[in-house]
Order: sequence, then structure tokens, then C-alpha cells
Amino acid sequence: PVVISGAIDASEFPPLRNFADFDYLRQRCGSKPVKVKGDLVQDRDGRKVFVTDPTVEVPFAEYLDLVEEAERKQTAPAFYMGKVPLSEELPELVEDIETAPSTPLTKYGHCFGPNPKGIHTYFGCSRNTTATHFDPSENLLLVVAGSKTFELYHPSDVDCLYPTKPPGYTNSVVPPFVAPGSMPSDLEARCPNYCHAQPVRVDLSAGDMLYLPICWWHGVTGGSERNMILNWWCEMHPRKQMVGSETEGARAALLAVKRSEAYR
Repeated sequence: PVVISGAIDASEFPPLRNFADFDYLRQRCGSKPVKVKGDLVQDRDGRKVFVTDPTVEVPFAEYLDLVEEAERKQTAPAFYMGKVPLSEELPELVEDIETAPSTPLTKYGHCFGPNPKGIHTYFGCSRNTTATHFDPSENLLLVVAGSKTFELYHPSDVDCLYPTKPPGYTNSVVPPFVAPGSMPSDLEARCPNYCHAQPVRVDLSAGDMLYLPICWWHGVTGGSERNMILNWWCEMHPRKQMVGSETEGARAALLAVKRSEAYR
């Protein structure tokens, strides 16, 4: 993984300023429906951990209202706009990104293969949290607003993370942001090997970028303020594929999962 602090600014990438402005977003595409995550559990530290892909549809302007209300009341909204494909749901924002003088992909895209999935966003507030998981793609992400904290695990930690059974094998049953050295007793009984995991914590602010290699496990939480990231999931660069193809790498990860005892 690589962190690039202050990788881009609003003069070369206006969405860094505009996407944090709710009046701008309402004017640009507030009437569009967006899918948001609604299934969640609350962890021991009070974070709302969203555990499924988006399933609930609301007008974008209504979601912005929910975020602003949560900020005013210092509460957490019941929904999280996570893993939203912008080209399908908010193409106006894709236009803003792709017409900017410079973008993360134009600056660093030569380090990756194609980006067939387009641009996704994760957008919320009040410590919105995503469960620990891995992605079968190279991940380039930019923090557009607020702050994000990642907890990263090397793929070799798979035996410590207790992946769920297929089809959800990319998720861990271990709650995010639990210190391996101070597990609750019930978790220690269910997942004893987690004490050997070696998470690396990374704090990011607006303008920072993170490169997360394929198959690295990660849990993510946002700051209490409104926070947004943009994701580009890419295939591996051809030179990296010369070392081992993406398919072979994914197969190796799956074999490691099968070797470990799977839990739901």
C-alpha cells in the first residue's frame, strides 16, 4: 500500500471543492435516485457498521438532507451511500471528474491496467463504517471530503481473519478496528487466531490518496463530519501480471480461504 499525502488540490481537481458543497450537489443532480446501504450493526464503540451492498433507493437530495440533519444533531443517519457506481446513478458527477484539468486516473493511471468498473463513491458521516473485507482488484482511492481511517491487513493474515463462507468469502467475521491484543472474550473464543493479525492503521484527509493492492484486507471508518471518497478499481498493470496473473492471484487467495476454517 502507498499513501500520497496532498496528492491533488481543488485548482486541478474542482470536485475536491464542489463535492463537499451540498448546495452544488443538489443543483447538479439532487433529483436523481441513489441506492444506499441500510443493513447495519452497531459495534462496541458505537460505530454503525454497514454489512451489505446498497439496496434502498432514495432521492439524492433527500440523502443530503439526512447527512446535514445528522451533522446538526450529532447523530448517525440510518443509511450510508456506499459503493455507489457514479456512471449509473450520478453521471453528472462523472462528467465533473473526467473534465477536470487533472484527475487521479490521469496522474497515476499508467501504473494500472484498465478501469472497467468506472468510478464509485462512499459518502456519509458520523463514523460510517465498512466491515473488514478484500477486493479482487487494484484499488486507487481519493478522499474528497472529511477524513477516513483504514485498517489494512496483508493477504497472508487470511488465517487470522476468519472469512465467511461463500459467496461472502471476501468478508471477515472479525469486527473492524478490534485490537488483536485486547479482544473481547467472546471474540477470542470464536476467532482465537486473530491475536496474530498485524493490522496497519492509516489516517487520510481530503486530498490524500491511497493505493491498496489487490486482495489486501481492510476495514474503513469515516470521521464524524461529512466524508466522501472516490474509488477506481482497476485491473493489474501488464508488468505486474507478468509476475502472476490477476486470476492466479485471486485463485491463490481463494485456496488460502479454503484452507482456513470458514465462519459465518
